[in-house]
Amino acid sequence: MLKSLIIKELRVQMRSQLYHITSILYIIIISCLMFGMVWIYSTAKKPDPQYSKKIFSTFFTILNLLVSMICPAFAINAISSEKEKSTIDLIRTTQIKHYHLFFGKLLSGTLHILTLIFASLPIVIITMPLTDISTIKISLCYLVVFISSFMFVTVSLMWSSILKTRISAV
Repeated sequence: MLKSLIIKELRVQMRSQLYHITSILYIIIISCLMFGMVWIYSTAKKPDPQYSKKIFSTFFTILNLLVSMICPAFAINAISSEKEKSTIDLIRTTQIKHYHLFFGKLLSGTLHILTLIFASLPIVIITMPLTDISTIKISLCYLVVFISSFMFVTVSLMWSSILKTRISAV
């Protein structure tokens, strides 16, 4: 039951134009940010030895901010849109439990954000030889971004289930 609900939610998300536009803009912003900072570092006459740490701290701060803006945008409409379209009553007539509905929407939102987080990984890997940041630090930063995104999706789903309309949820 839960697996089919997750697949349904992922299909609905992937068919929307907002999903594709958000993903493309996210990759463009992350790429321009990272390669811009590396370009500034490489063209400096007297490079700062601490600049690589500044690059990654700035990158992961911006990454966390972008994810914190994208998560609520997708998750806040999840349950309140079901209430608006009156499809929640149809779901209640099936054998799907309430927690299956919640976890299906939670996992589909988390998987969407996880794909965005992993989409920034090649950019970081390309710039790693230019800096001296270890892979353990990068892994910890990605873990922090994932945990914070999971928290944002959970809070957005909570507000989506409490409020009745999408406008009030936003």
